[in-house]
Amino acid sequence: MMGRKDRKRSKAVSEIEFSVSDAQTVLRKCETCLKLSLDKRPLKFIEVVRNSEKYIFSLLASDSTGSFTTDDRDKRHHVVPLLAVETDTYWLNLSLTFLPKFDQSKQETSPKEFQFSGASIRIFKGLATEYKKEPLFRAEWDLLKQDNNHAQPHWHVYKSFQTRDLNTKAEDFKSLIESNKVQDFGEVVTDFNAGEQGDNFLTENTEVTDLKDNQEIIREDEWDSATKFHFAMASQWHIPTGTHRVVLAQEALLYSWLTGCIQYIKEQLFYVSRSR
Repeated sequence: MMGRKDRKRSKAVSEIEFSVSDAQTVLRKCETCLKLSLDKRPLKFIEVVRNSEKYIFSLLASDSTGSFTTDDRDKRHHVVPLLAVETDTYWLNLSLTFLPKFDQSKQETSPKEFQFSGASIRIFKGLATEYKKEPLFRAEWDLLKQDNNHAQPHWHVYKSFQTRDLNTKAEDFKSLIESNKVQDFGEVVTDFNAGEQGDNFLTENTEVTDLKDNQEIIREDEWDSATKFHFAMASQWHIPTGTHRVVLAQEALLYSWLTGCIQYIKEQLFYVSRSR
């Protein structure tokens, strides 16, 4: 007999999930609704993970204008051109995850239906010829994680600024590393403003720091923690008893969210690029 706790958990899960008989149908509808935001480019999803626990599909440009890149953890992602401005080219990675549901009496057969699990949108910057494009941020909506208090949907910011071209030498940071002041931004800024490091922090003739040298400047574990911060995307704190976890319980809402989120990202990237 199902206990009160089990019934409560089952009800909670059923309220946040939507299931479909065929994941391919959802993927085709996503391809159609995203064409306008991606310059009417022919699109298709390919299967990148398939096992008994989950199916993951990634978006590609079927006219071969897409590419791939690796993120800050060297994980490979397929990308589609999102926006090109005078100085920068931005790329989109979109992945959708489904959980297969099997008939208990026929575990080895095809799933009887699929439960939508979540969506992930990653944004990169770089040339098409660059194997490792710069990861900027990502938007995620994980429907099934009920064991934490993270906002759904939410934003994450990558630590890529840590390895950007600072136009400086590792030696310029040596004294800061030894004194451990690099962990306190307030002290570092004060010292630079006081002239103790300002003369040699940025010069026209300094060499570009190697990525590995930059990574040694700031402890990896601290920045790893920073990238785990979940920035709420659709909070309802202004509503009495409102929450920062929004339900995505209908298939049609997925299409609206993907279209709106990607279009907003594109508009903001254009705004930022033009504001420089």
